[in-house]
Amino acid sequence: MTSNGSAVLQLEEVRRTYHLSRAVDVPALRGVSLTFVPGELVTIVGPSGSGKTTLLNVSGLLDHQDAGDVIVDGESTGALSDRERTRVRREKIGFVFQSFNLLPHLSAEENVAMPLRYGDAPKARPAAELLAHVGLAERRLHRPDELSGGEQQRVAIARALALDPPILLCDEPTGELDSETASGIHDLLGELRRAGKTLVVVTHNEELARIADRSIHMRDGVITDDGAKRSRRSAPGHKGSDGKRRPAKPKASGTAGRKRAR
Repeated sequence: MTSNGSAVLQLEEVRRTYHLSRAVDVPALRGVSLTFVPGELVTIVGPSGSGKTTLLNVSGLLDHQDAGDVIVDGESTGALSDRERTRVRREKIGFVFQSFNLLPHLSAEENVAMPLRYGDAPKARPAAELLAHVGLAERRLHRPDELSGGEQQRVAIARALALDPPILLCDEPTGELDSETASGIHDLLGELRRAGKTLVVVTHNEELARIADRSIHMRDGVITDDGAKRSRRSAPGHKGSDGKRRPAKPKASGTAGRKRAR
């Protein structure tokens, strides 16, 4: 497989089928091809069972595809050993989960530092610095049960950034948060996008999907809309990845204007 030089993550004709029994096969991904570039916030949306979480797991090398290739930062992973896949995952990908997955007996700072315990980390950032970046400098010594849901998710995001990966994969990062707290997480994800991170987010949150650069729609293991034509980078009247709002073009009047209107 060949990689797109501008892409940080690519899926090429990826297929994944779960064999529940001798008679029951469930195809979760049916020849999915996608490309993600640096500094892009992309949401994955679709009904339950559409393949969203499988797509995220295969993209993050947590699950093996049956066919096709996943190319991470220019490196094909299809033929890699489990040890090599772990290396790529550790160096290139950070994960954020809906349920936070923090260790309850550790402080926020200790949770963020957990990825540093497993081998050399030349690009690692100090845990205290990361917590300050997500607005929790004064809460670094608190355990998870002493933090709000939004604060716990910020700790989880800081932990995902500990090794400075170019890619963040997020599975329903605001699924357990109220709307006001979720909005704060959306702002933080936007900051990471403007810093050049690539964020792929499975979500049911309409607000997050609205502010994303593009929103990929899935159904029955296939991509029904890759969001390319609706990219926020070129859409007038929306903020681009540089954070600047592009002015909306005036709508044309008459029949021609109605035909061009979305």
